[in-house]
Amino acid sequence: MSPKKEPDDPNDMYGFSSDEEAAHEPLNPAAEALLKRSYALLDEIQSFQRSLRRENAENAVVLGSFANLVKSEHRTIQGLCLEAPSPETKRSSHSLSAVNLPFYEAVWAAAKSTTGITALHKTFWYQEKELSSKDQPGGAKLKRKKSSVVVDVVAQNGLQWIKVNLLTPKRLLFDIAKAGWEEGRLISDDEDDYQSSYSTNSLAISQLALTKIASTLVLAASHERVQYLHPSVYFIFPRLPPPTDKTPEVKAFIDELTSLGVHVQCGPPSPDSEVFKPRRISELVEDISTPFRRRSIPVTSPVNLDVSILLSLASDICNCKSIKLDPGFTPHEAITHQIESEKTEPFLVKHVWAVLEGRDLVCSQVVADRFKSIVGILAGEKEAERADLLMHPREDGSNVDRFQKLCEHPLPEKGLRLPVSILGDDSGEEESEVMKRIKAKLSAVNRSAFMGGWKAGLTTVTSNKTVARMVEGLVNIDEVGPDFYVIDAARSLVGYKGKKIKV
Repeated sequence: MSPKKEPDDPNDMYGFSSDEEAAHEPLNPAAEALLKRSYALLDEIQSFQRSLRRENAENAVVLGSFANLVKSEHRTIQGLCLEAPSPETKRSSHSLSAVNLPFYEAVWAAAKSTTGITALHKTFWYQEKELSSKDQPGGAKLKRKKSSVVVDVVAQNGLQWIKVNLLTPKRLLFDIAKAGWEEGRLISDDEDDYQSSYSTNSLAISQLALTKIASTLVLAASHERVQYLHPSVYFIFPRLPPPTDKTPEVKAFIDELTSLGVHVQCGPPSPDSEVFKPRRISELVEDISTPFRRRSIPVTSPVNLDVSILLSLASDICNCKSIKLDPGFTPHEAITHQIESEKTEPFLVKHVWAVLEGRDLVCSQVVADRFKSIVGILAGEKEAERADLLMHPREDGSNVDRFQKLCEHPLPEKGLRLPVSILGDDSGEEESEVMKRIKAKLSAVNRSAFMGGWKAGLTTVTSNKTVARMVEGLVNIDEVGPDFYVIDAARSLVGYKGKKIKV
């Protein structure tokens, strides 16, 4: 018996090829074409997910819901491929026209044209506006209803909400007509050939479903804040031409959206666009996997450092690639964990250099004094040397060169500017209500670190997540609090002297 022959068609997706039967023409060529597109889309999304996992950044992007929608659509198209079109029924062609694949492709294209993606197909909840008593029977107020809205792409690290719609000029005219603007309208079968003998009816446009969705998104965005800023809402219409005088309906519709505070992109993303520019998967992953690039607003220069960052800069744990401990010395459990973490995720290289490089470094006098006090109690020999280089200038300006000799990792490409300077005294400055409220909750050292940087208009870099969360919680929705860059990890001095101290 001869060995079993492999299928003639390596791309046979259904296993139809066999010893007796060669691969044949697909039952539904139109569905087959869609299936190839859905394979390509699904493959690219899964490649993106794998790349994020390799960079330990899969939790940085909420992608599961969108990926599941694409998978479901893929299975639907697979089923249509097994259904031959029938002259007696239009079911197959109708099913194909109802396929959502073009929309998912457009959403993915929009995601790839921006940076700092944090989610696709994400639901946001918001409170609807409360109706006044005069609008209600009996004069009673209605409780505000909690509603939700879906954002297709959340980008720019949370500050950009993108809604994608495959609206065409012909469909826009139809919707306007349906909203009450039908007289005198000539709608051609050709989407590029449409005209109107009437001026645009703004009332009809304001009643369009998309206009109402835009209004809802703007309202929902007003309930969300990222680093004290509200997200901006963007609409992308890949199939809608840029508005011109020859397309008054499109122009009026776009004008209505922009009047609501929405940014609009018509047509596919352009390489010359300042906001939306096609990017490779590798570029997207690099943006997401680099913590510094996930920040929503620029970091200032100088940057203000708190005690936790100064300690990490001096620590043997993150400056040495390996640490040899004396047999009789048992470090604290937290220190052991930091040493183990450093093996897979170098703290300075992964988290610190990006935010410090090329920037002047400052700290308050209270922070400097506390840092020196801890160093005097806990620091090993090299840790004390680094601490001295951080805070005291050398006459020959050799702080950076000497620091590099004590650090087994390369210093940042744009340079590490040493020593750290001392911020001026801010005690005489007037304080706002939110400043007073936050100040009252902070310890003396944290008050000096956070309040000093805040009053100077600087970004404060910290590993103190507990204090950062507490400060954010004290800032009301209509207030702006201190700007801080929180590093989601920490490194301490090794504590060779076996003493414990509260930072």
